[in-house]
Order: sequence, then C-alpha cells, then structure tokens
Amino acid sequence: MARSARSATASAHHIREAKNLHRPFVLHMALKDRWVQAEVNELLERRLSLNPLVTIHKYPGADHAFARYGGKTYSKPEAERALALTLEFFNTHLG
Repeated sequence: MARSARSATASAHHIREAKNLHRPFVLHMALKDRWVQAEVNELLERRLSLNPLVTIHKYPGADHAFARYGGKTYSKPEAERALALTLEFFNTHLG
C-alpha cells in the first residue's frame, strides 16, 4: 500500500504520526498556498524528509488546490506534473 497527499493542510494535522510511517508516501506541496503557512510546509518537510519512504514534490508558484481541474487556482503545468509524478510513484510502489 502507498499513500499520496496533495494538501499540506491534512498532513499537518497528523505530523506527530510522521515517525510511524511505514509505507511509501508522496506529498505535493504548493508553496504559495494561501491556506498553509510557509512554516507549516517547512515543518512537514523537516519531519517527513527524515523518512526514506517519503517523497516530497514542491510547486513554488502553486496555490492551494492547484490540481483541481476547473478550480479558481488550477494550474495546468503544475497539475500535469503532479499527476505524472503521482502515477510514477504508484507504479513504482504498487506495480
């Protein structure tokens, strides 16, 4: 089993559990996310990057929900990159 997250918001609520991750996990971080403070992203990266099962992809110009097609903050280049990286991650870890 593997897990993917496109929102730091949900992941931040469970940061204390980071040390317990025992399955592959990928996180897509929108660095211009109006709903997630930069300090939260930094905390997530600090805690999660210690685990070799964790993969973090950052999107410097992306806002919250950048991959939600038709959404106000949708960004096609970042959304396509996130999709491709997620598919690659699942193909690697789930076969």
